[in-house]
Amino acid sequence: MSDRAPLDADAVRHIATLARLGLSDDEVRLLAGQLTDVLRYVEQLGELDTAGVEPTHAAAGGGAWRPPGLRIELAEGDATAAAPAAVEGQFSVPKVIG
Repeated sequence: MSDRAPLDADAVRHIATLARLGLSDDEVRLLAGQLTDVLRYVEQLGELDTAGVEPTHAAAGGGAWRPPGLRIELAEGDATAAAPAAVEGQFSVPKVIG
């Protein structure tokens, strides 16, 4: 078992600020415990002996699921056909950043 100190409310608020989340005091208290548990679990995973375990496909650098060279293309307008708004074949979205 890890001797990691629990995350305090200030650390949780800082993480929430970075993630642009507004949390109530109750949510901060709840997440402090949950995030501490997650960090302790990750530390436990780091203690496992994985010397004889072969890496998975993604960990070995083979992240592609499709064969090389395979391309799926949409005809012009097909991608935006169901979009709420499109301008000149491009998705049109509202501005969200000032």
